Amino acid sequence: MHLVELEVEHWRGLSGKLGPFSPTLNLICGPNESGKSRFFQALRFALFESHKGTAQHKKDLQSWTSPESPVVRLGFEVDGTRYTLAKRYLKGAYAELSGGGKTLQGAAAEQRLLQLTGGREGSGRGEAAEDAMGIWPLLMVAQGDSRRPVSAALNGDSQARLQDLLADEIGTAAISATGKKLLELARLERDRYFTPTGQEKPVLRQARARYEQARDDLRQAQEHYAKQASTAVELAELRRQLTDLAVRLDQARKEAMAAAQKANAAREARSERDGRRSDRDLAASRKDNADTLLANRKVLEAELAQMDAGLQSRRASLRELAAHERELEVELEQQDLAAQQALDTRDSAGAHFKLAQKSAQLGQINAQILALGASIQSLQANESCITERRARRARSVEVSANKLACLRELEQACKVSKAQLDGAAMRIAITAQQALNIDGQALDAGREREILVTGREQITLDGIATIDIRPQQGSFDELRARLDAAQQRLKDELDQLGMESVAAAAQAENIWSQLSRDIGNLEREAKLLSPRPLSELKEELARYQAQQAGLSGIESDMDLPAAQDALEAAQQAFESVQSQRSAVDKLLQEQRGLLAVEAAKVEQLAEQQADGRRKLEAMPALDALEGSVSGAQQALGEAQLSLDAAIRRFEALGGE
Repeated sequence: MHLVELEVEHWRGLSGKLGPFSPTLNLICGPNESGKSRFFQALRFALFESHKGTAQHKKDLQSWTSPESPVVRLGFEVDGTRYTLAKRYLKGAYAELSGGGKTLQGAAAEQRLLQLTGGREGSGRGEAAEDAMGIWPLLMVAQGDSRRPVSAALNGDSQARLQDLLADEIGTAAISATGKKLLELARLERDRYFTPTGQEKPVLRQARARYEQARDDLRQAQEHYAKQASTAVELAELRRQLTDLAVRLDQARKEAMAAAQKANAAREARSERDGRRSDRDLAASRKDNADTLLANRKVLEAELAQMDAGLQSRRASLRELAAHERELEVELEQQDLAAQQALDTRDSAGAHFKLAQKSAQLGQINAQILALGASIQSLQANESCITERRARRARSVEVSANKLACLRELEQACKVSKAQLDGAAMRIAITAQQALNIDGQALDAGREREILVTGREQITLDGIATIDIRPQQGSFDELRARLDAAQQRLKDELDQLGMESVAAAAQAENIWSQLSRDIGNLEREAKLLSPRPLSELKEELARYQAQQAGLSGIESDMDLPAAQDALEAAQQAFESVQSQRSAVDKLLQEQRGLLAVEAAKVEQLAEQQADGRRKLEAMPALDALEGSVSGAQQALGEAQLSLDAAIRRFEALGGE
């Protein structure tokens, strides 16, 4: 498998893309918290985690700052085929795998993915276990797990797969010169420790005895160490109580000296016991060696007698098999001649059948060209509409629903601030007793004018008076500043969008949304018209047209069933003759196999007989071996008596 690219959205706060990857070596670098581990986690989830379920390890993928569901997309190649995998977890979960001319969704997509990766379906109760990942634990090692052995994480199928690969490699090495030398060294090493009948030699038994003795010594040392540690704890406690327990301390010292003397005597007795045991084991080993040599000689003599009788019988059988082999070879030559004649007849019928097949193929290609032409025309019309909508949307200003809602909130804040300022303002009504000018504006006699005061104001009555109004400024200044700030925020947001008013922004948002919906509807309509893209249809049409051109000159009305019947009749006749020839050939091969096996057995038996005679000649005489067994038995009895006496002395001193 070759990973091509990896993309994530809203994956624990990460959105981004890696790739395309090189088919050889890729190195991904970045500072801490830049997303390397999250990309690795997304790759593992894509390959081995089901999209279904809301277990805690899947809830942990949710970003804190966004309610959007986490999404991972992976592009990869297997055996030259490009695949695209997409998975969404939690809300709106889905899985889709496309490649090889197919698009699978849901459980079918994940089942196909397991086939491609060599994994198996997990339990579904938690995060996918490593033993469900096939051979991938060898390839994907998480941070902090590089020193952990992965053999336990491989399932049975993966281990069998590795064993098969290693077996192939070892088999290849075994037939080389180095491999043969290695096998010879292995055989020599085995002969050092095992007899031809598979029994252990004295060297191996002595090594086992030394191993057991070492284990006993280790156990005794551990017990002695534990006793020393316990004594050290008691000694520390006695030292702590030294001031109040001086008399008892002296007595304890005397007891400790007596115990030490007794322990020294016991250690000497144990050392003597261990030495006697080693002597006994050595005598037992020698006795076993003598017994083994004597038994081996007797077994070898009996085997040689059986080999002589078996060798004569097998040589007679070998001569009979060779005569039958020659008879089968003559019969096989006759069957070969009949098979060649039937083969010529079948090849002639096959050539005629291929022409009929091409004629039928030409008719199918013509029908496909008509169908593809209609689909391409419909998709081109749909694509023109999509291109026109996208161009209109590109010329429009993008105003999202959230941005429009924000503008309306700012507009409402301006209205509230304006209302608060107007509510706190003073209204002064001036009624003219005669015609006069107020701030340069005429007011007729008997008319009234109202002035709204939201701060310090100066009213000029031309030729009469100047009225200076000074209200308390605190509340008015705060309300006016709040209104100015709200209006400025609204103006800044509108300036960023290039809009003059909230109503214009609402109209732009409506246009953008409508165009996006139209594009989505047209894209869905394109998928309904054809699940494949227009370029792929055009490519397929060109391929069919090329095939049509390649079939020019072929008759389109040939009788395919008649040609097929003729071919099948010729094939059946050929198969019948071939079956008879195969039967004779099988008998000949079986006969040759039996002959080769029998010859190998004769040769092997002769080699074994010669090898057995050489081994028998190298062994001591039977009388000498029996005397050696008797002497070893007597030495073993004496060593056992000495060991029993040493054990009794050791136990008398308190033992362990």
